[in-house]
Amino acid sequence: MKWVGLSGGLASGKSTVANLLRKKRFPVLDADLAAQEVLKKGTPGLNTVIKVFGSDLLGPNGELDRKKMAEIVFSSPTHLLQLESIVHPLVQEKIKSLRAELEQQGKKIAFYDVPLLFEKKLESQFDTIVLVTSHESDQIARMKSRNQWSDEEIRRRLAAQLPLSEKEKGAHHIIRNHGDLADLEWQLDQLLISLSKGS
Repeated sequence: MKWVGLSGGLASGKSTVANLLRKKRFPVLDADLAAQEVLKKGTPGLNTVIKVFGSDLLGPNGELDRKKMAEIVFSSPTHLLQLESIVHPLVQEKIKSLRAELEQQGKKIAFYDVPLLFEKKLESQFDTIVLVTSHESDQIARMKSRNQWSDEEIRRRLAAQLPLSEKEKGAHHIIRNHGDLADLEWQLDQLLISLSKGS
């Protein structure tokens, strides 16, 4: 099974590409979703996070208050590293198991949507890497309308990721999200033809 890394920058259009792939019946595993699952109520992952960061991160329903957690980790590189050292091994284990299931089902190609693929130096784990890029001005406009983040918050989030120009150097295939949805889908179809031929 060809194991394809799918990455991008904040609000670059990666999630849109992932959704298009699912509509075309390609399996897409999601790192962010896996990270949420390993921190659900009652999991060993959440118990460890609470031991390290304190029980005030629990909401009234016993679930992790993700907004509070984000405020802590995005304002302190040390706290971010602490959280990642807890979450990443659990996510890797979960994805390994899901990938094995897909292989057993006889899937020919599977995608793994990883926002921080390059930041975490995961390139060697994949047969090929697809990067979705966008103009920074478009990224900022999407974040403002979608997340209602302040300019300061957007700057902080962007600074936590490698610039897209750097990520492009490590990608085998690039989808440029500079047009409309039809253009994005056309580029994706060309990519799928290429992947099915083995490139």
